[in-house]
Amino acid sequence: MLNKETQQTVLIDFEIFGWGPGAVDLCSFMCIIGTEIRQANEEAFLKRYHETLIATGKVDPEIHTLEKLTEDYVKFFVPRAFQVLLFLPLFLPK
Repeated sequence: MLNKETQQTVLIDFEIFGWGPGAVDLCSFMCIIGTEIRQANEEAFLKRYHETLIATGKVDPEIHTLEKLTEDYVKFFVPRAFQVLLFLPLFLPK
């Protein structure tokens, strides 16, 4: 994320201990990249994320389809966005 006032790049790791679909991590990233970038690239990001998971052998392509990833992404985006927006101010300079 770019702090527009200082022009510094800030990385916020929303990693928490838990078990869940990979789409949750993708939702965290998509929440902080900016609406315009997300809307323009959402489908391409989902496809690339899925292709990478398949290529690295992290998931079974028969079970973890692009359609399933997209379904999970849609299901988890709003709750994850709420979490990100709730905690984001704690990490930003005042």
